[in-house]
Amino acid sequence: GGLAVAASLVVSGSKHTRPAEVVDRSDGTYAITFSLDRAGAWSLQASIDNVALPIKHMVNARVAPCAAADCVAVLLDSPGNTGVCGGTSTLRIQSVDLPKTGRLLGGQESVKVVMKPPSSTADGANSWVKPKQTLAAHQTSAARKDAEDLFSLKPVAVVWRETGVFEASLAWQVAGPHLVWVTLDDQSIVGSPITVQVGGGECVPRYCTLSGMVLKGEAMTWRESVLLVTSADRYGTPCVQGGRQVAASVHFSERPLDKSLMQCIPASDRGDGTYFIPLLFKKEGSWTLQVTVDGVDVLERPAKVNAVHGRVYAKQCVVAFSRSGAAETTFDLQDVNRESSAPATTCGEELVVYVQPELYAKGHLMSGEEAVTMRAVSPSGTVLRPACEKAPGSRFAARMTLLEAGTHRLHVAVDGEWVPGCPMDLLAEASTLSPTSCCISGLTNVVHRVGQPFKVEVTGRDAFGNRCRALETSNVSLAVEPLPHVMSHEMHKSPAGGIVVTITMLALGESHISVYINHLCLAARVPVLVRAGPLCLRTSVLSNNEEAITVTAGERNLVVLQARDAQQNPVREGGDELTAALLLEAGPQPVEVMDCNDGTYHFLIAHMTRAGPFKLRVSHNGDERVFEAECLAGPTHAGSCTLSGAEQKVRAGWRHTVRVERRDRFGNLLSRRAQAQGSAALTRFAAKGEGKGLSALNIALKDYATLSEDDHYGVDLEFTPHMMGTYTVSVWAISSGEKVSGSPFSITVGPGLPYAPCCSCTVRDKNAVSAPKEEKSSSWGRLLTKRAPPKPVTTRTILPAGAELVVDLHLRDKFGILAEADMAVDRVRVVCVNQENNESLDLENSAIGKNTMTFQGQLAQIGHYLLHLHAGGERSLLSGHQSTVEVCAGPVAQAEFVGLDALTLKECSTLELPVRCTDAWGNEGATGPALVSIDHFLTMSSWLSSKDTKKRYELTDPVDTGLKTRTANVTFPLAGRWKLMVEILVEGEFTELGDPKFKTLCEHLIDVLDDPNIQ
Repeated sequence: GGLAVAASLVVSGSKHTRPAEVVDRSDGTYAITFSLDRAGAWSLQASIDNVALPIKHMVNARVAPCAAADCVAVLLDSPGNTGVCGGTSTLRIQSVDLPKTGRLLGGQESVKVVMKPPSSTADGANSWVKPKQTLAAHQTSAARKDAEDLFSLKPVAVVWRETGVFEASLAWQVAGPHLVWVTLDDQSIVGSPITVQVGGGECVPRYCTLSGMVLKGEAMTWRESVLLVTSADRYGTPCVQGGRQVAASVHFSERPLDKSLMQCIPASDRGDGTYFIPLLFKKEGSWTLQVTVDGVDVLERPAKVNAVHGRVYAKQCVVAFSRSGAAETTFDLQDVNRESSAPATTCGEELVVYVQPELYAKGHLMSGEEAVTMRAVSPSGTVLRPACEKAPGSRFAARMTLLEAGTHRLHVAVDGEWVPGCPMDLLAEASTLSPTSCCISGLTNVVHRVGQPFKVEVTGRDAFGNRCRALETSNVSLAVEPLPHVMSHEMHKSPAGGIVVTITMLALGESHISVYINHLCLAARVPVLVRAGPLCLRTSVLSNNEEAITVTAGERNLVVLQARDAQQNPVREGGDELTAALLLEAGPQPVEVMDCNDGTYHFLIAHMTRAGPFKLRVSHNGDERVFEAECLAGPTHAGSCTLSGAEQKVRAGWRHTVRVERRDRFGNLLSRRAQAQGSAALTRFAAKGEGKGLSALNIALKDYATLSEDDHYGVDLEFTPHMMGTYTVSVWAISSGEKVSGSPFSITVGPGLPYAPCCSCTVRDKNAVSAPKEEKSSSWGRLLTKRAPPKPVTTRTILPAGAELVVDLHLRDKFGILAEADMAVDRVRVVCVNQENNESLDLENSAIGKNTMTFQGQLAQIGHYLLHLHAGGERSLLSGHQSTVEVCAGPVAQAEFVGLDALTLKECSTLELPVRCTDAWGNEGATGPALVSIDHFLTMSSWLSSKDTKKRYELTDPVDTGLKTRTANVTFPLAGRWKLMVEILVEGEFTELGDPKFKTLCEHLIDVLDDPNIQ
């Protein structure tokens, strides 16, 4: 293979070509694959290396037959599968893929077309019987009926076309639905049967029909009426296709020449033979109606339609306004939103509100039967309901007079429905200024201070009491008696449209002020009383001239404040409104303030229950001042005193302290400052402790005082129990006999904490013995006498390096009683100390018993170790049968020869080979069986067989000379090169010959010289 072979196919007599695919078979042959898209004669032309072959192969292509599932029937010139009675339609049977791929039919298929007219169609496609069925094949009545319908089927001739399709001509003789079945090789094609809706023939205008309420002769003005036109042929059969020019013309009968009342309305074609015409009558009266189809009148005489005014809906109405001296204004929701304005009127002026149709100006009127309601809501919430009456011009009107200035909400409803835009804003403006209705504020019933300005506001109002901005252009003046120089004032406009007068009185005493507007007196001789300067909190002082306030918890405390002005002059008059509050952690708490009317103010601070610092805030006219204060504890109250440190279980032989904290009846701690001021006296306490079968506790009471910031006083109860058991301790006040809160309380005395000198241990290997047995503890209630610790027995324990050391520790307290292990987990630890380098190793706590603890650890370095115990703050050597551990080297794991580099030997000589052995942890002096093997590389003599050349010598332990090397006496029988090896025996493993298996640790080569003296 490997040639460049190409091929193509060409239709004979044309330029239409199709490509071909060439496959190289690599054996000198080539396969050409192609696909043809049309029938006819084709020419196959091949080329090799762009050289055409002289021979052309002719290929005759035929159309492959199609199956029924690959065919479809298309009805030509009949949109929507419709037909016209008396006409014909062409039915084309083609391939489904014809529009996309151009696939054609072969012509050899058996195609049959059968049509069933509507006269025998009972239930559509289900009533069709295949053409191959006969009447004799049906025995039942139902099957016989289907067979009778078989003869109503009309076969249609089918013709083959050269274009690759089948065609059949269908003639429509009657109107109605027709069923058309198409079979290919006795199989129904896709979409069969086809339903064809056959309508009437050519549309005849005088046979067309009209329908609609307008034909009854009555219609509503300005309300759309619908007229439906149905086209039909000369037999009255409705047409199923549109396309006709249908229109309706109407004109007002009373004024037939008025073009504004003439309409020519085209119809909307629905495409199914029906036409829709919307009619709108804009004037009440008689109208003339005529309908034309293709320019021909449908009605022999024009129809008369009487249009009357109907009820107007709320959505068709708008609201218009009219007032005296102004033109009528119409507003709706869209206008208000667009212009951002609302209709305006003046208070006291009559306003007419009209409700009318939106097209009122074009003649759309109301029938008068509508129910129109209206209500207006003022800014203050007052509801005004004016009566709505019929007005000239067929509309409704309501008259109202608004007396309140501001925006009113207008609600208008027609037949219970809101008019668009409702609720609507209606703005009422104030009327003209009325001087007699103006008001003045800030002048009467006020006490004024010298040099302190105050403001007087004059507000303009109309006759109805509404604010009026016309005061800004009026003349406002003030007059003072008896002397004009005792007052200064300034005037300016206020944002609300009034006049604000700022007045400053310059002299003490009583003066009279008069106010005039446009020379009319508004207020005559108003008395004004002027007093001293105002109270100033910054300069006011406490009665004791101190900055801090001290109160006692539980008592009524009175704090006096002397008022002063800004110049620090005492104020001798009261009347100033002071407010006070305690600033506590829980939040501000108001304080009662009493005005003594002499310039002093009393603050009653009571119900203080919590001791500590706090603040007193005093406010006056927006000015505030905060005084530092402190609440001290009251007298000691035994029932409120608390106990701390009264645990339920204590240790025998250990000093225990229970603290009684001195508190008042509110639970406040007694502080050092309260004791120094004498606000709280010290109370003496007494205590005793007893137990069943136990000796009484010797309790010592000592007063204490802390020196921290939260200092307080109290009493400490100190005692040391020597017997195990339960004690009941009572604490009471000597003066009152009242017991302290929490008294009496119980104390359970148990074993003490582990004491290192009294503990013992057992040292073992991990794989030796399990955990030690628990010892029985002493009985309760027995007097504990301090026993001497057990005498240590220092027996040396030898362990190989890497072994797991286990120490079983027996815990005892300082009295020799077994201690509980669960309470001493964090207080006990065992440390192994190497005597040679003083390195220590903490053993890990692996198990906890009732009175025992087990520690373990791995010792990898050889040496002598001492076991130290840390317990209860004491440190001592562990006592027991074994407290000293000696770690020696482990089994041989590595080895090397020593001093063989510069050694010269002769045959038959014996050499003592030194070998340094180490264990897995690198410790020298490893023990265990080890051998030195020698192997001759080449046999020099025939009398020495190869099997005898390999010999093994056992290593001997080193002599106690300080060196840790082991030796072996080796004899070399022959000269030559020998291989030295150190081997160990692998237990339980054997070679293929059944000999024991050895593991080589190290190797060394040595040369042995020939000795001429040996024959």
